[in-house]
Amino acid sequence: MDGAPLPKKSIDGQVIDDLLSGKTEDLKAVHRPIFLVNYGHVEAVRSGDWKYRRVPAGVNQISGKPYDAVEELHNIAWDPSERTNILADYPEKAAELRLLFENFDGNMKPAKN
Repeated sequence: MDGAPLPKKSIDGQVIDDLLSGKTEDLKAVHRPIFLVNYGHVEAVRSGDWKYRRVPAGVNQISGKPYDAVEELHNIAWDPSERTNILADYPEKAAELRLLFENFDGNMKPAKN
């Protein structure tokens, strides 16, 4: 539509046009944390190679089957399939990402345990 107003909503994103256009060679540019939201609730946060995930116990909306609460920490560089939960091995990193997770201020409410 020509002349249609933009939505009155902040758009989440980070400018990477210099990287895509080749104006910068900094391929290790730091990206701000990425929050993964599922059904209106934050489920995980990724910062660098680290991903923290927390899901309260509940019932699957499709199958109707209950599932247990989950709290996980993964290093995506070491374990891209996220098969090994290293939460207990890296308590400082877990605490850092847990704080980001709990302070998520997006348009949707964070999941509560």
